[in-house]
Amino acid sequence: MKPSYIATAGKTENFFTRNVRLITFLICIGVFLAIFGPLSVFHIYQYVTEQSDTRAEMTVDDLRALAVSPKTVRPEDLDKFLGEVGSNTVGDLRCEVYQIDVGERYFLIASFESANQKPFYMTLTDVETHEELDLLEDHNKLEEFLSASTRKN
Repeated sequence: MKPSYIATAGKTENFFTRNVRLITFLICIGVFLAIFGPLSVFHIYQYVTEQSDTRAEMTVDDLRALAVSPKTVRPEDLDKFLGEVGSNTVGDLRCEVYQIDVGERYFLIASFESANQKPFYMTLTDVETHEELDLLEDHNKLEEFLSASTRKN
Protein backbone atom coordinates (compact mmCIF):
# COMPACT_ATOMS: atom_id res chain seq x y z
CA MET A 1 0.00 0.00 0.00
CA LYS A 2 1.27 3.40 -1.00
CA PRO A 3 1.27 6.24 1.52
CA SER A 4 -1.10 9.08 0.76
CA TYR A 5 0.62 12.40 0.19
CA ILE A 6 -2.50 14.33 -0.68
CA ALA A 7 -2.88 15.90 2.80
CA THR A 8 0.60 17.41 2.66
CA ALA A 9 0.63 18.41 -0.98
CA GLY A 10 2.00 21.92 -1.44
CA LYS A 11 2.83 22.36 2.25
CA THR A 12 6.37 22.56 3.44
CA GLU A 13 7.28 21.92 7.01
CA ASN A 14 10.21 23.71 8.60
CA PHE A 15 11.66 24.28 12.07
CA PHE A 16 9.32 27.16 12.89
CA THR A 17 6.12 25.38 11.97
CA ARG A 18 7.16 22.26 13.89
CA ASN A 19 8.20 24.14 17.05
CA VAL A 20 5.62 26.92 17.50
CA ARG A 21 5.18 26.17 21.21
CA LEU A 22 8.92 26.17 21.88
CA ILE A 23 9.40 29.45 20.04
CA THR A 24 6.48 31.07 21.90
CA PHE A 25 7.93 29.89 25.22
CA LEU A 26 11.39 31.26 24.40
CA ILE A 27 9.92 34.63 23.37
CA CYS A 28 8.00 34.84 26.66
CA ILE A 29 11.14 34.03 28.66
CA GLY A 30 13.08 36.64 26.70
CA VAL A 31 10.48 39.34 27.38
CA PHE A 32 10.33 38.38 31.06
CA LEU A 33 14.12 38.60 31.45
CA ALA A 34 14.28 41.86 29.52
CA ILE A 35 11.83 43.43 31.94
CA PHE A 36 12.74 41.87 35.28
CA GLY A 37 16.42 40.97 34.72
CA PRO A 38 17.87 44.47 35.23
CA LEU A 39 15.61 45.03 38.23
CA SER A 40 16.82 41.80 39.84
CA VAL A 41 20.45 42.67 39.18
CA PHE A 42 19.91 46.10 40.77
CA HIS A 43 18.41 44.57 43.93
CA ILE A 44 21.17 41.99 44.20
CA TYR A 45 23.83 44.70 43.81
CA GLN A 46 22.12 46.87 46.43
CA TYR A 47 21.91 43.96 48.88
CA VAL A 48 25.58 43.06 48.43
CA THR A 49 26.61 46.69 48.86
CA GLU A 50 24.61 47.03 52.08
CA GLN A 51 26.05 43.81 53.46
CA SER A 52 29.62 44.90 52.75
CA ASP A 53 29.24 48.24 54.58
CA THR A 54 31.44 47.98 57.67
CA ARG A 55 30.44 51.23 59.30
CA ALA A 56 28.93 50.99 62.77
CA GLU A 57 25.47 52.12 63.80
CA MET A 58 25.45 55.22 65.97
CA THR A 59 24.44 54.57 69.56
CA VAL A 60 23.17 57.00 72.16
CA ASP A 61 26.61 56.86 73.81
CA ASP A 62 28.22 57.91 70.51
CA LEU A 63 25.72 60.75 70.32
CA ARG A 64 26.60 61.85 73.84
CA ALA A 65 30.28 61.94 72.88
CA LEU A 66 29.52 64.12 69.85
CA ALA A 67 27.22 66.40 71.84
CA VAL A 68 29.95 67.40 74.28
CA SER A 69 31.14 69.99 71.77
CA PRO A 70 28.97 69.83 68.66
CA LYS A 71 30.46 72.94 67.05
CA THR A 72 33.76 71.07 66.63
CA VAL A 73 32.19 68.02 64.94
CA ARG A 74 33.54 67.44 61.42
CA PRO A 75 32.13 65.30 58.60
CA GLU A 76 34.90 62.76 59.23
CA ASP A 77 33.41 62.19 62.69
CA LEU A 78 30.08 61.16 61.14
CA ASP A 79 31.50 59.22 58.18
CA LYS A 80 32.22 56.24 60.44
CA PHE A 81 28.50 55.73 61.16
CA LEU A 82 25.83 54.15 58.96
CA GLY A 83 23.59 56.73 57.39
CA GLU A 84 22.74 58.68 54.31
CA VAL A 85 25.00 61.41 52.98
CA GLY A 86 24.09 63.94 50.36
CA SER A 87 25.12 67.33 49.12
CA ASN A 88 23.05 70.38 48.40
CA THR A 89 23.61 73.87 47.06
CA VAL A 90 21.71 76.84 48.44
CA GLY A 91 22.68 79.98 46.59
CA ASP A 92 26.47 80.13 46.77
CA LEU A 93 26.60 77.84 49.79
CA ARG A 94 27.45 74.21 49.08
CA CYS A 95 26.78 71.88 52.00
CA GLU A 96 26.93 68.22 52.96
CA VAL A 97 23.91 66.73 54.71
CA TYR A 98 24.06 63.66 56.95
CA GLN A 99 21.09 61.67 58.23
CA ILE A 100 22.06 59.03 60.75
CA ASP A 101 19.82 56.73 62.76
CA VAL A 102 20.66 56.72 66.46
CA GLY A 103 19.43 53.43 67.80
CA GLU A 104 15.83 52.73 66.88
CA ARG A 105 14.37 55.79 68.56
CA TYR A 106 16.19 58.84 67.16
CA PHE A 107 17.82 60.21 64.05
CA LEU A 108 20.42 62.92 63.67
CA ILE A 109 20.51 65.40 60.80
CA ALA A 110 23.67 67.44 60.42
CA SER A 111 24.70 69.91 57.72
CA PHE A 112 28.22 71.15 57.08
CA GLU A 113 29.54 73.92 54.87
CA SER A 114 31.70 72.22 52.26
CA ALA A 115 34.22 75.07 52.21
CA ASN A 116 35.18 75.12 55.90
CA GLN A 117 33.62 71.83 57.14
CA LYS A 118 31.88 73.57 60.07
CA PRO A 119 28.41 72.45 61.15
CA PHE A 120 25.63 74.97 60.76
CA TYR A 121 22.71 72.64 61.49
CA MET A 122 22.54 69.66 63.83
CA THR A 123 19.20 68.35 65.05
CA LEU A 124 18.23 65.23 66.96
CA THR A 125 14.67 64.05 66.33
CA ASP A 126 12.60 61.57 68.30
CA VAL A 127 10.93 59.25 65.77
CA GLU A 128 7.88 58.54 67.91
CA THR A 129 7.02 62.00 69.25
CA HIS A 130 8.62 64.07 66.44
CA GLU A 131 10.19 66.36 69.02
CA GLU A 132 13.47 67.96 68.02
CA LEU A 133 16.54 69.17 69.87
CA ASP A 134 18.96 71.64 68.28
CA LEU A 135 22.31 70.21 69.34
CA LEU A 136 24.31 73.28 68.27
CA GLU A 137 22.39 75.57 70.63
CA ASP A 138 21.00 73.23 73.29
CA HIS A 139 23.56 70.42 73.52
CA ASN A 140 23.55 70.73 77.32
CA LYS A 141 19.87 69.65 77.30
CA LEU A 142 20.58 66.31 75.62
CA GLU A 143 20.15 64.17 78.75
CA GLU A 144 16.92 65.95 79.59
CA PHE A 145 15.65 65.34 76.03
CA LEU A 146 16.60 61.66 76.12
CA SER A 147 15.04 61.04 79.52
CA ALA A 148 11.87 62.98 78.65
CA SER A 149 11.32 60.99 75.49
CA THR A 150 11.80 57.64 77.27
CA ARG A 151 9.35 58.65 80.01
CA LYS A 152 6.60 59.24 77.44
CA ASN A 153 6.54 55.55 76.49
